[in-house]
Amino acid sequence: MDRTSDVPPSPASLVTVLADRQEPAVLTPVKIVRFWLPGLIFLIGALMLVTRPDIIGVEGAALMLGGGLGVVVSDRLYRMGLKGEEERDEESDARGFLDRYGVWPDQASPELLERAEREGTWPAAHRA
Repeated sequence: MDRTSDVPPSPASLVTVLADRQEPAVLTPVKIVRFWLPGLIFLIGALMLVTRPDIIGVEGAALMLGGGLGVVVSDRLYRMGLKGEEERDEESDARGFLDRYGVWPDQASPELLERAEREGTWPAAHRA
């Protein structure tokens, strides 16, 4: 009878198995700022309106709604800025390729792209 299946796994193998799982984390700093913080601010505004339906509750809810929208807009502008930086880096890499090989990367032959990758002047990540 094979008894190896009854042996409990070692802690190192459990850590490896858990590290290999690619489940998205719920409370990463980015997700907290992008989703949870505006949601919490909106919820507080709704609670203010429900608990105090007079003018003070309405003003408080409006302030919280404005604060939540401010967080959402700030996050969106930040992400747009990051995307612009990535596009500038790609453009800079393409201009360097043009300077070195005399042709734009999207017009280069597959052999030239492979040679540039081997030389380390054009990353494989830029391949379309």
